[in-house]
Amino acid sequence: MTDILAQLKEKSVLYRGKNFGRNTLYNFLRNEKFNGRYVFNNGVFTNIYPKIISNELFETVKSKIESNKYGKHKQDIVYLLKIS
Repeated sequence: MTDILAQLKEKSVLYRGKNFGRNTLYNFLRNEKFNGRYVFNNGVFTNIYPKIISNELFETVKSKIESNKYGKHKQDIVYLLKIS
């Protein structure tokens, strides 16, 4: 994530006049609109937004985000407040 943010800053890519922040980039990476999908009222529309990334790349990023959802932790330690 920090590498991507550094590259965006180096190339002077801005979001609303400011450098990208972690949360902004995270929301961009999770947004299905960039994959050409729009979900509204239980309907999926595929012809509203142009697809700018491939399905494979979107699914790879999505799985990476899901695997990092709870951070890095050791499996053999019992956590008192672990969410299952």
